[in-house]
Amino acid sequence: MIDLRLRHPDKTVLNPDRIAVMIPTRGRPAMLGETISSFLIATKQPSLVSFWIAVDDDDRTTQDYIDRVDVNSLPFSLNWVVLPRQPTLAMTWNLLWQAVYDGPGFYLGFIDDYLMLTQGWDDAVRDVLSQTPNRLGLGQIPDSFQKNPDTLTIICGTAEWFNKLGYFVPPYFPFWFADTWLDQVATAAGLKFRLPLVVAPQGDAPPGTHRMRELGFWYKVFCAMTDERLASAKQLALVAYAGDIPWYAERESLVRQANETLLKRVQEQPEAIAEMEAFFAGKSPWSKHDEDRYHAVKSAVIDYLGPAFKP
Repeated sequence: MIDLRLRHPDKTVLNPDRIAVMIPTRGRPAMLGETISSFLIATKQPSLVSFWIAVDDDDRTTQDYIDRVDVNSLPFSLNWVVLPRQPTLAMTWNLLWQAVYDGPGFYLGFIDDYLMLTQGWDDAVRDVLSQTPNRLGLGQIPDSFQKNPDTLTIICGTAEWFNKLGYFVPPYFPFWFADTWLDQVATAAGLKFRLPLVVAPQGDAPPGTHRMRELGFWYKVFCAMTDERLASAKQLALVAYAGDIPWYAERESLVRQANETLLKRVQEQPEAIAEMEAFFAGKSPWSKHDEDRYHAVKSAVIDYLGPAFKP
């Protein structure tokens, strides 16, 4: 049974300067190794950085790789977190966030096929996010793979930000959308801050999204939950700015307009959405486990939204 109403307990901050880098991975240890190596080169204060790698309990390929990694030779702490395979990547992210136990002040959710290219990235994160109002803020890392450099794809924020939300990422979606969700929350709340970092994917070809299916349906789910995002945004803004948010109504209106435009496109241009799905969807066949997980999440979301939701 998937409980989408679950919110996780607060994480204690023991060292406000520590950064936890969290990376879920599955079945591609060579790429994961390249990702970790990029951080080995780029991290300025490794004693203030820890790595937390989520591995599915049925992923023998990565578990065999774990046995070959000498974590004691690394300048930063590297921790393997073996978890039961979750229905969605979002749920894995949230369990991994909860598994971090060294009390960091910042969390960076990285991708196992990307590289960190900025020397001293860790100091840059501290310099920007430690200055956020009441230590509430989400960092936006420019992504060279994206056409719009303002698009949020890699999640980095203060511990206080995630504690206030009760999750690292929203648990509702089997693919995409979580980063856009957080982007809209941070934008409406006036708590999105650009980080001067450079990251890049390994290789040139855009990866497929294996879990993608019924893209139009999930766009409608995303738009139907606009009120929930904006409620979170207003709560964050009130705390961050001590109730002084005369600008909030305008920001909220812009987010609503963007979602209304998106929903109209989904409703009026189903062929374009289908073409997008065909382009991005992973080409490998789904297992029965994939099918069962997908339908469990879809059913849970429909139940969560209730009869007012008309897909």
